[in-house]
Amino acid sequence: QGAPDMADPENPTEVFGMIDDYPQDPFWTCSHMQVDSFVPGYNEWSHFNSVSYVDSEDAIYVTSRWMDALIKIDRATGVQEWQLNGKYGDFTINGATNPWRDVGDGDLWSHGHMSHMWADGFMMFDNGDHRSVEASRVVEYSFDEASKTVEEVWSYDHPTNAFSLLLGDARKLPSGNVMITWSGLGNLVEVTQDKEIVWSVQTGLGAVVSRVVFIDDLYAPT
Repeated sequence: QGAPDMADPENPTEVFGMIDDYPQDPFWTCSHMQVDSFVPGYNEWSHFNSVSYVDSEDAIYVTSRWMDALIKIDRATGVQEWQLNGKYGDFTINGATNPWRDVGDGDLWSHGHMSHMWADGFMMFDNGDHRSVEASRVVEYSFDEASKTVEEVWSYDHPTNAFSLLLGDARKLPSGNVMITWSGLGNLVEVTQDKEIVWSVQTGLGAVVSRVVFIDDLYAPT
């Protein structure tokens, strides 16, 4: 969304394909893809669930759920510039480059959804499938492309350590507060940097809220 010359549904532009353009072995994936495929009888080994375009870099960022990877792609060339987290990650995490442990155990997040991206940081809804006790949280990361380092800036666990299996959304507001959608739990909430709840909405039984959009005119007090 937002990339120039790519919004025409009648004339789509292919920029990057996992089979043809991914520089590593593309067929590694998590065992979860064998049980959570949306198409019965088929395995979706990458599951790109988030795409963000950063205009200042003319770059596209995509998140692969089953590979636990955030991938930066140069829009003009279609070349993958780097991968953060996951088995083939290029960034130094906790003092070790590509600190991959067991298959399916990402070091920074597991099976998350990236919702808000900027030039040197992002918000991640960490679904938490591979935590020792399944529980979801939201994390803000900052990274340095030159040194290939990444650090956690802020995090917020669900107040009851609940687990949202599907979807999830987190966006940083102009005030610095964070708007979170605990999708599978039917809850939308705004929290401060001090982790105080500003407001919370619970949806009805069976309702699932996916991505959310901040609307400044509605947010500003009258």
